[in-house]
Amino acid sequence: MSSLSVCAIVKNEERNLPRMLASVRDVADEILIVDTGSTDRTREIALERGARVIHYDWHDDHSAARNFGWEHATCDWMLWLDGDEALVPSSIPELKSCLTRREFGAFFLQRQELIDASDESRFTEMLMIRLIRRDISSRFVGRYHTQIVPPERVFGDPPWICGHSTIKLKHWGKLVTTHQDRLKNAVRIMAKELEDDPEDFYIRVELANAYLDLRDPRGAELMHEAIRRLHPEKPRPPNASAIYVVDFLIGRPNDATQFGFTLNSLRDLTYKWFPRTAPLRWSLAQAMFKQDNLDSAIIELRELQRLIKTDTLDKIIPFDPRTGEDAEFNLAVCLTRKADLEGAEVIFKKMLNLPRRKVDAQKNLDVIVKLRAMRLYEPDA
Repeated sequence: MSSLSVCAIVKNEERNLPRMLASVRDVADEILIVDTGSTDRTREIALERGARVIHYDWHDDHSAARNFGWEHATCDWMLWLDGDEALVPSSIPELKSCLTRREFGAFFLQRQELIDASDESRFTEMLMIRLIRRDISSRFVGRYHTQIVPPERVFGDPPWICGHSTIKLKHWGKLVTTHQDRLKNAVRIMAKELEDDPEDFYIRVELANAYLDLRDPRGAELMHEAIRRLHPEKPRPPNASAIYVVDFLIGRPNDATQFGFTLNSLRDLTYKWFPRTAPLRWSLAQAMFKQDNLDSAIIELRELQRLIKTDTLDKIIPFDPRTGEDAEFNLAVCLTRKADLEGAEVIFKKMLNLPRRKVDAQKNLDVIVKLRAMRLYEPDA
């Protein structure tokens, strides 16, 4: 049976660490805590619960800290968590199964980013490589957003592939009051990284997103620079972060026009590069609706529903699963506007059973009754 090291890079996580440690207690053969300078009870809490704690001098480089932990892990596999994350209990059987799959060098996990402190069922989802075989010849890269990628092939070096799993993690990071401080810290580190490599498209876009979240005008400036590097004529995007650039343009028609894009050309680019990326299909549907292009909006909403219901969407950027519910509601609104009252009525009646939608669904059903009455008593021409 393969063994598992649960590894975490932490600093001042006394509030969150007990939850994380408890979530892996029944599956970890080793818990390795890499502490980067805690001044609270983080170290004591980890030691009290049987973890091994090592110190790492922080140098504004998350990958360097993870790779330091990699060197000290002792088990066959490593599960990487943050201090404010936890393994979802129902994922433990799947995790144990993955540990037996020696044909894989790593696995994608689904991270659920909680967005409502009062309701743990409210989250966005995205895939991350967090379960990694310790003996693969690879390491983490990226000062702030860490990634693990296969190295350049060396003769005799065994290849490895990354598998998909249904293992889930919960992340509480965006619920804490220090989220703004974390964004500012991210900006500081990624700005250094972009300075080191001004051609790094991924870092440019991620830095732009952080600035935009802080409502800093430098976010739009960086996005504009990324747009100039987009090259939509190519068969493939620079990398997955191009999703954010396309989404930025869909949501800002003036910027799109400035750079020679139309909504139709952005739709075509989405179909070519990211056809299964639900957030882009959602943004397209909203933009088409604003233009009163109901037929195109309906196409996008139905495709979005299909992707969600068949679980065939790409989860390479965060996505709120409840968008499927919103898409269905908006589809019914479009059908009403298209005078397909029967189709709209079926959807709205179904939504009477959904707490967050039942009031609006009933209002729309009342509108449908009035529309039918107007048709019935409309005088002949």
